[in-house]
Amino acid sequence: MGRDQRTCGTPGAVTTQGDSSTGKLAPAAFDEGPVPGLLLAWKPSDVGASDLARLQGTTTVGRSRGAEWIVRDARLSKSHFEVAGGDQGWTLRDLGSTNGTFVNGRRLGGATALQDQDVVRAGRCLFVFVTDLRPMAVAPEIEPSCHGMV
Repeated sequence: MGRDQRTCGTPGAVTTQGDSSTGKLAPAAFDEGPVPGLLLAWKPSDVGASDLARLQGTTTVGRSRGAEWIVRDARLSKSHFEVAGGDQGWTLRDLGSTNGTFVNGRRLGGATALQDQDVVRAGRCLFVFVTDLRPMAVAPEIEPSCHGMV
């Protein structure tokens, strides 16, 4: 399956779609309270992936079709890590990956609680956990449809 690029209304804004699945923010989500998510802050140019995922329940990140968020990085395991939400907040757990998962520079040995703006490194990619994606969707310089938010 090839990558396709969609150019959005904002000059210079391009988001890569295809080869990846991602959560979508429906307009009603803006009235429901905080919308937690993972942002793909950096990836090599040869990695196909959407730039964010809305988190609901448990989300698995990896390079296989079995993951909820597919990131086509050869250094990611098929099911590399998962983020799960519950009454106590959000946790991240490595799923036995070969290259490990790091949160704020520390390799995970088990599940760890996530805080807003925590940086996750897996494979060759950097992700940022955010407790609320909504401010990104309403920023006037960002067209929400470019980022899977509508």
